[in-house]
Amino acid sequence: MTRAVATSIATGALSLTLVACDAETPFELAGGPVYDFRVVVEATAAGLLPGGGVQVFSKAGGVLDSLRLTLKGLAPLASGGYTLYSVDERTNAVSTARTGIAPDSLGNASTTVTRAALGSGTSVVLGFGAADYGSAFKPLYFQFRSPASGALTASGSLKLGKFSGTTSTSSTFRMPPSARWGRGGLWIDQPSRGDVWLRGYVLHVPLAPNGFQWVGWTVRLSSAGDTIKAAARLGLLTDSAGTAFDDPETAPSGAALPELPKAFFDGSKSGLNAALETFTHVFLTLEPRGAAASRPAPTIVYRGAFPRQYLLRSTQ
Repeated sequence: MTRAVATSIATGALSLTLVACDAETPFELAGGPVYDFRVVVEATAAGLLPGGGVQVFSKAGGVLDSLRLTLKGLAPLASGGYTLYSVDERTNAVSTARTGIAPDSLGNASTTVTRAALGSGTSVVLGFGAADYGSAFKPLYFQFRSPASGALTASGSLKLGKFSGTTSTSSTFRMPPSARWGRGGLWIDQPSRGDVWLRGYVLHVPLAPNGFQWVGWTVRLSSAGDTIKAAARLGLLTDSAGTAFDDPETAPSGAALPELPKAFFDGSKSGLNAALETFTHVFLTLEPRGAAASRPAPTIVYRGAFPRQYLLRSTQ
């Protein structure tokens, strides 16, 4: 007979409910039992996704003056920073409006772009991963001018997805609804040679937005659950053969959300140089490909507490 234990965790803008059972699951893997838990994604998780707002300034007669972008949820890149492009959807003309946009430690950045830099553009596209528009990832975009009438939009929000030349043909990434939940499992392997491995899996994770990838972290939180005391990067989520999910495409609009198959993560005590037996949570973050991350990215989308049975296990 098992008894369910429910725990509610709220940190920042994300709140998850985790349910574990008072007995080990019957599924055994080499090295020990699997400890199951359930993760419920709250609607507020969408507020952590990369994006931001755009304010359009105009002069008398509706003439464009400048754009002000306030960006959020961006991880620092190893090199080059983010590039803002101006795209004319009527002619497919592209110009570089701003280069080297670098977010701060909280993932925020802001920039003002003049009319001269925007040229005849109708949309702005935030890209990264290459020096030119043609080969860059283009995950964030906003149409500030109507291609049909030329009318300006006063303000709006950047869309997260994949820009495909026009906003009408581009796809948008969507988080699972708050009612949708996922499962996860954790287990520990302690081979005879003495190293300790933390291994686990997650289900019901949607495809990552264009240019992004899912990265697993194991962390130790403060007793209040609001401060990261230590973090170790487990790396990209992989399939059962250990192949990383590193080339996902943007999930299309609509009710049906494509998902990854069962995705795995793991890390060893020696490889991570971390006392894994003291860690308490697993984070899944969305990171841009090429991110220079020594701490979890600002975009913590999934957060799972280690089940109570796992924390009380013997590590001898």
